[in-house]
Amino acid sequence: MDELTVDGLLQQPSFINYCIRANEQDVHFWEQWLRQHPAHTATFREAEAMVKSTGWLLIAEQEKAGAMTRMDDYLRSHTAKKPVMKPVYWWAAVAAVVAGLMVGQRYLHQAKQPSPVQPAILAKQLHYSAGSKGRSGFMLPDSTYVLLEKNSSLDIDSNYNVANRHVKLAGTGYFRIKGKASLPFDVQGAGYLVTALGTAFKMTAHPGRVHVMLEQGKVKVEQETGNQKKLLTYLQPMQSFASDSMNDNGKQQVFEPKALAAWKIQEIIFENTPLQEVVFQIESCYNVKINVEGMDINKETFSGKFRNDSLQSVLDVLCFAVNKQYEFTDETNVLIK
Repeated sequence: MDELTVDGLLQQPSFINYCIRANEQDVHFWEQWLRQHPAHTATFREAEAMVKSTGWLLIAEQEKAGAMTRMDDYLRSHTAKKPVMKPVYWWAAVAAVVAGLMVGQRYLHQAKQPSPVQPAILAKQLHYSAGSKGRSGFMLPDSTYVLLEKNSSLDIDSNYNVANRHVKLAGTGYFRIKGKASLPFDVQGAGYLVTALGTAFKMTAHPGRVHVMLEQGKVKVEQETGNQKKLLTYLQPMQSFASDSMNDNGKQQVFEPKALAAWKIQEIIFENTPLQEVVFQIESCYNVKINVEGMDINKETFSGKFRNDSLQSVLDVLCFAVNKQYEFTDETNVLIK
């Protein structure tokens, strides 16, 4: 540890154990290590203060029972498959969770530092894309939320949200439209045009074929040939439309809500994402409304990755990172405070 850093310490489960006094062996190790490396005292104490001052001790203590219960359930479910050769302790589970999340908390602290405000630059962005490594979620200038699948891209018109709300899609995207009666939202792709107003839908556009799944609201699907438009259908919630050829009128059918819901939560990635966008993306993916009290979500960021996780699991991690608690006020409303 010649180049000791705060982030490096925060990623060490044994160091978290030391800070929360969860394992006597780890406490002894780090106390002895600090005596042998006094030159690192300042860095060591800064990392220790971060763990304690942000409430991790209390949270970790509260998580002990849950961690033990989950571990017991895991061991019981796997006992029939193969013998358990090595016991796993609750403090190890807690420390591993805390170590992984401390980096997210570190991002939150860094986000509070003054940084150049760039709204003008963001507003001028005309091209959005998701590479081969993962999905990408973002907000358009009118607060419409878009989730792009891997290897997909979206281009918006230079007069977007002024004279029109026209976008061009290549690949697959999920759209949660911000209602604006004076400017209908439309997506062009692969020779088709989907027009919506106050709607949430998924659309896939590849050369010669299109697939639309409507979650909320209403959309109009048209086929474009030069300057001519041919009306194909109107979709109601939980209806889909698919066409595999420009000479095909397509097929309309009903789909199960869980089909789209499962796709939305396959992978959710946040990388220094403003907390306001994080909340909106969680709302969009899980069809809930989240209210946050006691903090300014415009001044915080969050980093994390989820794959096929339940809403409760996502909220557990998010609230752990921001040192808040959540509760369901009803089936579709969540309060974070």
